[in-house]
Order: sequence, then C-alpha cells, then structure tokens
Amino acid sequence: MKCVEAKIVASTRENPATELDQDPNTWLIEGELNEDITGWEAARLDFSVSKINAEIVESRVSEPRRFTIRTRARPALREGETIHVNVRLRNDAGAGISVGPFEPG
Repeated sequence: MKCVEAKIVASTRENPATELDQDPNTWLIEGELNEDITGWEAARLDFSVSKINAEIVESRVSEPRRFTIRTRARPALREGETIHVNVRLRNDAGAGISVGPFEPG
C-alpha cells in the first residue's frame, strides 16, 4: 500500500438526465493523483470518508493519475483542495475502489 496526494480538479453537480437513477442530488468529484499509478486498471483507492463528507455512490480510476467519485449530496471537497489517498495494487487487496475511514498520520 502507498499513500499519495491528490488534487481535486472539479466538484460539480451531475446532470440527472445522464444517469439511470436520475437523482438530482448527485455530485461528481474529479481528482488527479500527484503521480502515475502503475497497474492503475487494477488499483484500489481508499478515501478518507470524513474529508468527502457525503455518501459515496461509486468511484473509478480512469487514467494512471485520474479518478472520479460520485456522491449523493454535495461533498465537502472543493476544487483546488488536496487529499491523501491510499493506493493498493491487485496483489495487495484485490481490484476495485473502496472508501476507507483512514486518517493519514
């Protein structure tokens, strides 16, 4: 496992017409990690729930440095903020993305 910094590049309300659930209170957080993640397709990212402060509906890694988090309700994170993300590769903890209650120390 490795802890990296990520910068929030956008936090916007999602257009409800673009999703099956058409929830009008859904937000997208887009972030950029401060370094490329080798094997990003199978990486698992753990986020600090207290920093996001909204229910996470789903999240995904889209490029070696980019990720998107979909939340229900407006997240506390704003564009320009920096967060810590724990990155696990497949051999550490399986594929996918999870939300962790960790607080970097």
